[in-house]
Amino acid sequence: MKPGHDRRLRAIVFSDVVDSSAKIFADELIAVQQIKADLALIRGQLHSHGGSLVKSLGDGLLMTFDAPSHALDFIQDVILRLTAREKRSLAHRFGLHTGEIYADGDDILGQGVHLASRLQTVSPVNGVAFVRSTCDLIDARYRSRAIS
Repeated sequence: MKPGHDRRLRAIVFSDVVDSSAKIFADELIAVQQIKADLALIRGQLHSHGGSLVKSLGDGLLMTFDAPSHALDFIQDVILRLTAREKRSLAHRFGLHTGEIYADGDDILGQGVHLASRLQTVSPVNGVAFVRSTCDLIDARYRSRAIS
């Protein structure tokens, strides 16, 4: 392993706003304000659930957690808070994968990061997608609600 590359197992979460491009083209000022407010809400909940922000990706975030159940607690809390705000919030998708990452300075790399980003694209609106290996690791209260 090269110096500066720290390898570890983490729960990786990608978030993204649903149809953000269309919203920005429809009304850029309102969409940007909503995106900023939503991301501030998400960041505000992140640390209370033991998560770490890796980086902001425009209208989404890349985050890590010690365990996938911690990540699901966070995602559930965020979705409840966003949907309670009704029209003041946008719809979001989340991708969750548990795998090895390579920390390189303040960034992370690896197959786990790539897979989490792809899972976000197939997530239900205001929901989360994850693979079977992550499902096997999560708390039973979440496993019983998972849809294959």
